[in-house]
Amino acid sequence: MEYLLDQTKLIDTNNYEYNKSSKIGIMLIHGFTNTTYELTKVIDFLSSKNFHVCAYNLPGHGTSVQECNDSTHQEWLTFTEEKFAELSSSCDHVFICGISMGALLAMNIATLFPVTGLISVAPVLEFNKPFKIHFLNRLLCSIVQSRPKKYEVNKGEKIYYGYNKWPLVALNELRKLSNHTYKNVLINIVCPTLLIHSKDDKTSVFNNYTIAKRYIPSDDLSSLIVERSHHNIFDCDSEKELIHQTILDFINKHISQNKTSIKH
Repeated sequence: MEYLLDQTKLIDTNNYEYNKSSKIGIMLIHGFTNTTYELTKVIDFLSSKNFHVCAYNLPGHGTSVQECNDSTHQEWLTFTEEKFAELSSSCDHVFICGISMGALLAMNIATLFPVTGLISVAPVLEFNKPFKIHFLNRLLCSIVQSRPKKYEVNKGEKIYYGYNKWPLVALNELRKLSNHTYKNVLINIVCPTLLIHSKDDKTSVFNNYTIAKRYIPSDDLSSLIVERSHHNIFDCDSEKELIHQTILDFINKHISQNKTSIKH
């Protein structure tokens, strides 16, 4: 894998697809302003189990802050729907997994396709600074179009995931996507669903897990709550094995009964 690194910024401009002949597919969707970089560890894990794994950079991601600001939430929805349709056409069982904004996009897909299972990780249905997002940024983003990000600390290093600035016009599009998901999508998710959230997530407040659990009507709803992982949960090593194993167990549980379960 080739990464574009500059001491503080982690970006992967590559798209990934493995094991195309497998009839069990899983599509992974990254979060807002991030790239497939944050998914590489879970991609490696799932592809090692011989699943048909794919992950793509969303429109406006892995390019520039300006291109992100030029993207709309409808473009993100359309892009992921088209990619998932391609995966579905070659697989007998299809799973969708998204993190943060990617979880919102995954939820949408779960209401439009016959999805075998949904894995929703740290969705942003409620913002940790709602007044700024719903009012200030909504009014001012066309004037002030970006602002610096605060870094994350990972393995003792100060880093930025994806862009080192927030594209504020695109953030307003995320607000629209979040509102749409909250009002129109959650109540229509009936497929088997796994919710994953960390109590130490400073970006997606823990109430987002509570909201998802309360409003998703699926009869098969399970959860994994971890304690120490940060928001970019798939790039955090402290609880990686538990998270990976829980996802694998969820997939194995929901493939057809006459299908041999993937060995642990």
